[in-house]
Amino acid sequence: MDFDRVFLDTNILIDYVIDRKESAQSIKMIKQCILNRIELNISVSSVCTLMYLLDRAKVGLEIQKRTLLDISQAFTLINTKNENLASASYSLFNDLEDAILYFSAVSENCDALITRNVKDFINMGELPVYTPEVMLSFLVE
Repeated sequence: MDFDRVFLDTNILIDYVIDRKESAQSIKMIKQCILNRIELNISVSSVCTLMYLLDRAKVGLEIQKRTLLDISQAFTLINTKNENLASASYSLFNDLEDAILYFSAVSENCDALITRNVKDFINMGELPVYTPEVMLSFLVE
């Protein structure tokens, strides 16, 4: 498969920053995407969610600022448009946050959406949704 641009769900961004037991495959996949020169796209809302979680975990301000700088260098931020909100509101998604992210990725012509929660994304046929493990398998073929 050929990928130029992929969209990372919020849980993948959190994996990149916060060392959790399930983070290893996400981090490995991100590194492989970078090696393959695949553009990694994220939502501004994902960054805000991450900053909220870091603040709640009492992570110091300087570390939060370094994290923001790292994110700004490693990922491309995409915008959510009014039409993405409308599409989400008419969709079959049960989780509207997921719907907004999905339709934002579609409108930015991403080739895939990467998440650890594939079941939360209804396959609308416009954008394939993969786990980090599946995406990694495509990259190392």
